[in-house]
Amino acid sequence: MPFKEDDAVEIAYSAPEAEKFDNKYPNCVVDVIKMKPKDTLAFLTKHPKADVGKDKKGEPPKNLWSVEFAELGKEKLIVILSPITKTVVHIETEKLEPEPEEKEEEEKE
Repeated sequence: MPFKEDDAVEIAYSAPEAEKFDNKYPNCVVDVIKMKPKDTLAFLTKHPKADVGKDKKGEPPKNLWSVEFAELGKEKLIVILSPITKTVVHIETEKLEPEPEEKEEEEKE
């Protein structure tokens, strides 16, 4: 069976960090991204010990998946998954810049 977005979300939520983030920010935005081959390669180069598994040809996956939980203006949790091992291979958090307040400008004529 091909690996789908629902599979990625289910696996991401199995990580205690994701559950904790979701409890802390219940209205967080969740993005599921099938990483491009060049992004996957960059990740594997940066994290050579990540256990992503190998396909039938002995190659690592061409596309890892990223599930990002974001509380806008606060922080983002990024969970990287392997479609081969169907496991979380990396978790990181990023602080997000507060979004600038949008000021409503009244037109004066």
